[in-house]
Amino acid sequence: QAQRCRLRVGVPLPMAPSVNDDLDLDGNWQAEDNPAEASTPPVSASKKRKQKADAAAAEGDESEVATGKTTGAKNKKQKKPRTNLYSGEPEVTSDGDLCSRARSRVASSWAAEGKSLKLTPLELKELVPLPKWFLPCAPEAPLASMPSKLEDDAAVGGILGALRRKTRLPKLKARCASVVVLCLSSEQVFAELPKIEKSWGIKPLALSAFGGGRRKDQIARQAKSLEAGAYVAIGTPGRFLRLLDEGHATTEGLEAIVVDLALDRKQRDVLTLPETRRDFFALLQRHLLSGLGAGEGPRIVLCGSTSTSA
Repeated sequence: QAQRCRLRVGVPLPMAPSVNDDLDLDGNWQAEDNPAEASTPPVSASKKRKQKADAAAAEGDESEVATGKTTGAKNKKQKKPRTNLYSGEPEVTSDGDLCSRARSRVASSWAAEGKSLKLTPLELKELVPLPKWFLPCAPEAPLASMPSKLEDDAAVGGILGALRRKTRLPKLKARCASVVVLCLSSEQVFAELPKIEKSWGIKPLALSAFGGGRRKDQIARQAKSLEAGAYVAIGTPGRFLRLLDEGHATTEGLEAIVVDLALDRKQRDVLTLPETRRDFFALLQRHLLSGLGAGEGPRIVLCGSTSTSA
């Protein structure tokens, strides 16, 4: 009766005490839900790996600070050396090895020649300059004093070695010039000829367009002068190439090809003027490539440069 009165008045009935709030309806234990865990989204595998890497890096930095060794640029990517597009070899950017500098100079000239001729990468790889092709000489060394400016005395033999040590000259070979100096033009040939004669003590044989008459007659006269051989010849790449192509000259006794890098009025040299550059590389490919730097084969010398970038 009292309970009925309470229901009428609106007083709530007392709830029966729960035996155990952690039990489900079947009597099994049930863990309480953690609201913090429920609100946290699941972490992906990639994010976990990143967190582990960050933690490892932080531990490494702490250990470096503790030991007093810090390497700020440790995680930075190291720059790879620049590679020549045509030869596939690293470019030389320092003024270190003279032979490597000369190789880099000729390689860049060959790259320019390949671009002008639109050669394929396979064709460009037919000529890959190597440091062993060259004699160590500073490109800024004057042509007249070049023999005394060669640095590696042991590698210098033949005519250049005799001129350097001022000893007896070796025997001449027929139809061959022991040292061939390549100049930009006939004008440059006759400008350097008296300087070489005075400084080296040898009168060079001129191999360029001069003397009048037809070109065929000029070549015939120069071929006749070359029959007995010459210690030094000075000329243009095109004229020397033609003498070789027509069989008037041979490379069997050739010791050195000296490239005069003197600039003309338009700031061009043998390796930058398109005509002389083409003749120079044709000379290498047709007559010199197989023997360059091999045993007693010819070597290349770059000198006479008046350019600051040589």
